[in-house]
Amino acid sequence: MLPVLRQHQNVFQVPQIDINFGLGDRIQLTYEIPYALQSEPGEPIQTGWGNAFVGLKWRFLDNKSGWSASIFPQVEPPGLGASIRTGVASSGTRLLFPVEIAKTVGPLNLGIEAGYYFPWHSRGERIIGFAAGHQLTPKLNILGEVYNDYVMGALPHDTTFDAGGQYRFHKGLILLFTAGRSFSANSSGQPEFTGYIGVQILLDKYGKELHEEP
Repeated sequence: MLPVLRQHQNVFQVPQIDINFGLGDRIQLTYEIPYALQSEPGEPIQTGWGNAFVGLKWRFLDNKSGWSASIFPQVEPPGLGASIRTGVASSGTRLLFPVEIAKTVGPLNLGIEAGYYFPWHSRGERIIGFAAGHQLTPKLNILGEVYNDYVMGALPHDTTFDAGGQYRFHKGLILLFTAGRSFSANSSGQPEFTGYIGVQILLDKYGKELHEEP
């Protein structure tokens, strides 16, 4: 579940489906799509499937002297007709091209992500984020993040911070959780609260068995 609560609009993504398939050690195919519930004061709740993302992640630098780096191009096709009419999904196609760089510094795992949405018929959008994590126990990894999302030529733009973690509670099963909010006041239109909770399922042998290793 992914809730984003604002002063005049609340959005819940329940569920948010994220499917990943590894090709070798450095390439990962992804497909992500949310089912959204969107509410505004005095208006009926709108529901429907949001825009999907189809992507390919390539880790071209893999833990060389503590450094890792990857590119993660993703295509966001138009949403379904019913979801577009209710405002849950958008009608345009966009290409997201982010670069991700990570470095291990002592007990910390540091990472930065920067990317750009290339739209077909709308404004461009720039994203940048910085994260720091620490493996607190063999089962628990904690992390914090600052994230900025800016649509070119539009105000305001979102700058949020959050903290969360990953907890391996069973073979092949990881609990994911985070919570945060924006830096600015509510009047800016930025999120009053944003959060995420979900379960990651790791599979081996083409989905026949749960993944053994942490």
